[in-house]
Amino acid sequence: MIEGIVSAGVLMNSGKINGTITASEKILILKPGVLVGDIRTPVIAIEEGSHFHGMCDMGAHHWSNDRALALDISPSFVAAAH
Repeated sequence: MIEGIVSAGVLMNSGKINGTITASEKILILKPGVLVGDIRTPVIAIEEGSHFHGMCDMGAHHWSNDRALALDISPSFVAAAH
């Protein structure tokens, strides 16, 4: 069991972690892993049978501008797409 603040490139967990996690590449929570705490990572995978409880920041600020551009579509195009 790990308790505390963890920083890594890639974090693979099949044990128990209780803390704040930052992974610059990705976090993998594998069965029967348990991760309790807040995480920050661009990619996360949670295997069926594992558990995660906390907040996850995947860098929404990176894609929020793309989403705003996608909403700026002409009404005629949206009607034709349905």
